Amino acid sequence: MTLIQAESIPVSLRGGDVLCKAKTGSGKTLAFLLPALHRALTDAPAGGGGGGGGRAVVPVLVVSPTRELAQQIAAEAAVLLSTTRAADGAGPAVQCVVGGTNVRADRAALRRRMPLVLVGTPGRLNDHLQSHETGLSAALRGLTSLVFDEADQLLDMGFRPAIEQLLAGLPPKGTRQTLLFSATMPKDVRSMVALALRPDYTTVDCVGEAEATNVHVTQAFAVVPIVHQLPALLAALRSARREHPDTFKVIVFFTTARMTQLAAALFTDLGLPVLEIHSRKSQGARAAVARTFAAGARMVLFTSDVSARGVDYDDVTHVIQVGCPSDAAQYVHRLGRTGRAGKAGAGLLLLADFEAPFLAALAALPVGRLPAGGLPPPADLQATAGEMAAAVAAMPDATAAAAYQAWLGFYAMGLKRFGWSKTQLVAHANAWYGDVCGRPRAPPLLARTVGKMGLKGTPGLVVEGGGGGGGRGGGGAGGAAAAAAAVGVGGAGGQGGGGGAALSTGRWGWSQPYAGRRGFGSHRRSGRRTEAPACPSWRRLAIWMAPLPRVPTLVCPERRLLGARPFGVTGSVHAEGASGRAACTCGRGRLRKCRSRALRSGSSRSLSAAWERNRCTLASGQRRSF
Repeated sequence: MTLIQAESIPVSLRGGDVLCKAKTGSGKTLAFLLPALHRALTDAPAGGGGGGGGRAVVPVLVVSPTRELAQQIAAEAAVLLSTTRAADGAGPAVQCVVGGTNVRADRAALRRRMPLVLVGTPGRLNDHLQSHETGLSAALRGLTSLVFDEADQLLDMGFRPAIEQLLAGLPPKGTRQTLLFSATMPKDVRSMVALALRPDYTTVDCVGEAEATNVHVTQAFAVVPIVHQLPALLAALRSARREHPDTFKVIVFFTTARMTQLAAALFTDLGLPVLEIHSRKSQGARAAVARTFAAGARMVLFTSDVSARGVDYDDVTHVIQVGCPSDAAQYVHRLGRTGRAGKAGAGLLLLADFEAPFLAALAALPVGRLPAGGLPPPADLQATAGEMAAAVAAMPDATAAAAYQAWLGFYAMGLKRFGWSKTQLVAHANAWYGDVCGRPRAPPLLARTVGKMGLKGTPGLVVEGGGGGGGRGGGGAGGAAAAAAAVGVGGAGGQGGGGGAALSTGRWGWSQPYAGRRGFGSHRRSGRRTEAPACPSWRRLAIWMAPLPRVPTLVCPERRLLGARPFGVTGSVHAEGASGRAACTCGRGRLRKCRSRALRSGSSRSLSAAWERNRCTLASGQRRSF
């Protein structure tokens, strides 16, 4: 029995609420499952009242921040209840509901029989609580034990609104026992304690203020130029293989899912196959990889922070972190994947030179510089970096561009930590894209993406959807293209004329750039004003715009695609023939025939009826249905 189990289980068995602080790898899962199951099996009715003899209540509810951790908890609960389930014979005693899985299958299982233990992530649990198909809301009225595992991560990941919504749908805290487990106790966790636990809760602290990591895990860091980061990782993996030729098992953490994806593809291309788990993988693929890695040896797993907490892989020999974690607590949780259950382990933090200030956050931890000779000399790293850049350059542009965007987004959150301006951030990102990805020009980003990052107007970015500045009385030419589907940064419109746009064919399906006088349309739902395509007759044409994926388009006599996306259209588009006139000011525009049931005949009457809600603003200011 581990320390957290010995300290917390007797307290939990008394029936009061418990707040437990325990480091990773200390056996927290059994510490809350054993008392919760004991109470459910001895105090709460296990069945009766449900249709077909099914269980009518859910006595135990466990809330987890990640899908992988939820599935692991459910698996351990199933093992503990295996004999009970066999004797009961009425269906599963444990059910796990997480995002990325078939919600209909979840509902069908809940309708057949309520589980004794329900484990899930906040979002999917709320989905089922709000559904009237399963009766879960009524079943949870018999809840006896509520468990929050990794409470600090639940709040770090922005789940507080979902948790508040979940608590609102559960019985009052005075009628249930709540067990809250967390490795750290920031202010957010303290506020959650007041929300979920009764005032007379008991605190069990198995960490203390000084100890945060397992002392039997050796920790080291290395600071290298960012272009040498992946070559240094390759050298570290080779070193781990030499140290444990038959048993090496390495987890490598990256800052983002897209960077994980890029690195996994690169190392596989270089002849070092790796497993990968990140949020861009389907839940089924993630679960399959997790099972493979858990059961095997001589393996390397590349992952994002979805594997940082709670997930228990046996016999992990090394944890390598590439790039700085979001904070010291995340560093500790990542490191906790090794050295579990008292076993030895090693951790290595590979920082780029500009990330060195992060080491100040680890001052209280026994993290030392990697000894001399731990990495190859810089000349060798540089040679490897060149080979890697050539390999990345051969990958699809979309893979590298996605990693570039994720790189920008991650480091944009740490401008103060690194002492950067936004211009410096973009310069570093572009240098990384050129040196590491082997591409001389930065990829285009959507304007809305740049805005969400807070980088609007920052020099060095290539923004898709911008055009050149317009001259006095006329439209300007489209901006210069950057890469195959890129669009140049737009210029300001001149007096009396709006800047024309050079549009990506991949994003909207417009066949070529358009230019013309300024015309605006308004989105009926949001009121957002958008630049409208201009008619070839140089008269204004403002269209009600809507974000529909496939809709009829306006075609001028010169066969230029105007890209109108009228509001309210349904059905797919057939690109053959033409039926009816569109309300274009030149009077010659045609509307492509639509395959929808209402327009299948192509008659002018059905066309008029189907387009009754769509409007075209004419140059005179009149509106006409079309």
